[in-house]
Amino acid sequence: MGAWGIKALENDTALDWVAGLTDEEDASIIEEALDAIEEAGEEEIDASEAEEALAACEVIALLQGNSDGHAGHEGVEAWVKAVSFK
Repeated sequence: MGAWGIKALENDTALDWVAGLTDEEDASIIEEALDAIEEAGEEEIDASEAEEALAACEVIALLQGNSDGHAGHEGVEAWVKAVSFK
């Protein structure tokens, strides 16, 4: 059964993206997710790219200490605590 929810990290695509994030020690996966949206320009954005970008935005908010409590994913929270950049 898949993940269902309204939060940025409560869907299968975002959770797959998070699995990749927690294996990284830098922000390259975050940059890639946001670059995909920027590169789309005025073209339609694929749903999975949008879900990954929203997850990346949630991680950025957490890195800045500005989450509204919607993250709720232990792996992301542990990764944010482990990295040494903001």
